[in-house]
Amino acid sequence: MAKSMLAAIREAVVTPPEGFAAGSGSISPEAAYDRAYEASYKEGTKLAGDRWKAIMGAPGIAGNGERMAKALDVGMQFPDMAAADVASFVVGHLGGGTAVNAEAYEAIRLSTGGIYSAIAGLARPSAGRGEASSWKTFTEARNARFEVENPSP
Repeated sequence: MAKSMLAAIREAVVTPPEGFAAGSGSISPEAAYDRAYEASYKEGTKLAGDRWKAIMGAPGIAGNGERMAKALDVGMQFPDMAAADVASFVVGHLGGGTAVNAEAYEAIRLSTGGIYSAIAGLARPSAGRGEASSWKTFTEARNARFEVENPSP
């Protein structure tokens, strides 16, 4: 073990990279740096991916859009915070809210006709043919559906 920071750096630089056998030739410092950089980059991206999977898949966060957004904010602001700590903080401080299950989400998505059907209607403006514009028709239909689904008290 090195006794100083400079000794630790020298030891790290002078030590041959993994897989280097004595007498098999030499490796340039640039190649050693590239190998070390590539290995650390792979390890770092895997750790970061595992952290985000753990945060977004945590019970109480997965499936709840509001909590997922807050977990993303907290996780980005505090990159050194453990995934379990981020999840417990968000769940503990963002009360209420229930997760939407996959079947309910799919039913809502299919009942609205999907965003692509609405966009496809907008792609062919009909105002030039003397008809109401597609956007106006779409907004009127959506507003009428909203009033039916959410009646005023």
